[in-house]
Amino acid sequence: MSDARDCAPRSARVGRRHLIALGGLAALGRALPAGAQSPADPAQYSIETLRNRKDFIVGGVLQLTDGEAEVFWPIYRSYQDALEKADRRLTELIKDYVARYQNLDDASALRVIEESLEIETEHIRLRRTYGSRLAKVLPARKVARYLQLESKLAAQMRFELTQTIPLVP
Repeated sequence: MSDARDCAPRSARVGRRHLIALGGLAALGRALPAGAQSPADPAQYSIETLRNRKDFIVGGVLQLTDGEAEVFWPIYRSYQDALEKADRRLTELIKDYVARYQNLDDASALRVIEESLEIETEHIRLRRTYGSRLAKVLPARKVARYLQLESKLAAQMRFELTQTIPLVP
């Protein structure tokens, strides 16, 4: 006797698996402290696990051929490294803000605004740069799918992060 899931179109089955995987990624992201910096830090294991899980999700969603994978993964890793640098800058900004938000003066508030907009601009610049690199070596639909997935994962992580950041009083 077959399960009702077996009757669903393949795209629906894949979609459910990806949603479950994204949920797991989001749950893992909630458990990460913002300041995990030292390799001896136990959270470093979680960060590495998060990266591995993201790699797994990306690979599953894109369903790359061997040839595509050979050119995709080095560009992907370079992109992730660049994003990590921008994210470290964001982490430092958030830590500084959280430590001082109760006594934030106008000049400091403007600095936070400017810095956060610069970081967002850097994320957009990186997405354009690496999207263009990928478009030179992969079919446009796979590049679009990857950039959509990257945006969804980033939005989920931003949502989780915003739950812990207090509003300016």
